[in-house]
Amino acid sequence: MSTPYVIEESQIKPFNFYHQGRRIPAVLFREQLYVLKQVFQPTDRLDAYNRSYELNNITQVMMTVGQAGYRLWTDLANALPA
Repeated sequence: MSTPYVIEESQIKPFNFYHQGRRIPAVLFREQLYVLKQVFQPTDRLDAYNRSYELNNITQVMMTVGQAGYRLWTDLANALPA
């Protein structure tokens, strides 16, 4: 697998959708739908990068970076239970 994408949070436009009665934050990036997997504080940068590489062994990962911290997004196809 390739390395996770890391982009500035201002470059995406998150939205919510509903799946089995739950609201799920999502983002469309490079014609791929990603859902929010995990959020890290600004001081937890190393943990965020380590977790992104762990998840990247399982599915495609995108990390967004902003003033509020780091967010990990994973490929929708592998993120939702069947």
